[in-house]
Amino acid sequence: MDATDRRQAPRLTADAVFATLRLHYRLGRIRADVLDFNRHGMSVRLDRALPMHHAVELTLCHGTIAIEGIVGVVHNCRSLNDGTYRCGVRFRTDAQAQFDRDQIREALHALESLMAREQLADAYSPS
Repeated sequence: MDATDRRQAPRLTADAVFATLRLHYRLGRIRADVLDFNRHGMSVRLDRALPMHHAVELTLCHGTIAIEGIVGVVHNCRSLNDGTYRCGVRFRTDAQAQFDRDQIREALHALESLMAREQLADAYSPS
């Protein structure tokens, strides 16, 4: 997929999604709030900056759904006014380190579809 195709997929608000990140070759894990998401990538809010262009291993959780072992790369990271950082991560499901490519792609697509249905239902539910 080229950048134009990836950019055409809308990002979904991801209030109910949480991520755990681990920078490759490091033991510690970082918990992050997911700001927006689609099957190609996401933005997360962290209390520290992530190094640009570094690979990360991710786990995404939404309710009872957990997708583990997602390979991603930090594409941007900027400081916010509240002292936190907004970092963009692009999923690299075609990377050599992504051993279960097809299963991860399917799981990310299923999560994106679920979130789109939930947001559509929320938009049409009476307040």
